[in-house]
Amino acid sequence: MESSFPRVMHCSDMVGAEAIIIIDYIPPMEALLADATEADLRAVAEFAAESRRRERLAWRAMLRRALGRECVIEYKPSGKPQIVDEKYSHISVSHCRDMVAVAVATAECGVDVELLERRFAAVAERYMSHEELAMATTAEQQAIVWSAKEVLYKMAGTEGLDLRGEIRITQIDEAEARVRGVVEHRGERLMEQNLHYCYPDAEHILIYGL
Repeated sequence: MESSFPRVMHCSDMVGAEAIIIIDYIPPMEALLADATEADLRAVAEFAAESRRRERLAWRAMLRRALGRECVIEYKPSGKPQIVDEKYSHISVSHCRDMVAVAVATAECGVDVELLERRFAAVAERYMSHEELAMATTAEQQAIVWSAKEVLYKMAGTEGLDLRGEIRITQIDEAEARVRGVVEHRGERLMEQNLHYCYPDAEHILIYGL
């Protein structure tokens, strides 16, 4: 990955909503603790696993640097974070083994980062419909479908959605690095959304939506 990381992307949609997408590798615990605030330390006190503490400390530090100010983060009973900010009222967080991504936006947003080496094909029939299986024939395309569904799940804000039956990917446009998906629940269409994707390095894929 480029040495200029953390990578910060600013994006907007056609109705004027704005988002900041930040992605970076997860630093060693020593570096994170040296940069941690009192609020950061309180936010990770509940975690016994060091990996969970590192993930949360990493994205909180990344967000603070990107916005140039301390951020007030609250947590819902489900554990989902929410940001208290004059401009950005929505937040989405994702992490994999060695990388973390966070999005903040003026409207509902979603972000997902995945390792391309994951064996998506082994579980493809669990999360992909017959139409999606016919469309996504390569390992990379199957990773795109999985990651896009994760983003749509977050953006829909409805618990218990079925990844295979209720979240459908209808198009992968590799020329534009764009994915289109539909979310339906109990016969009602909740959303139809364009998502964008990129490759932070040779091992990861990042998908985000606004």
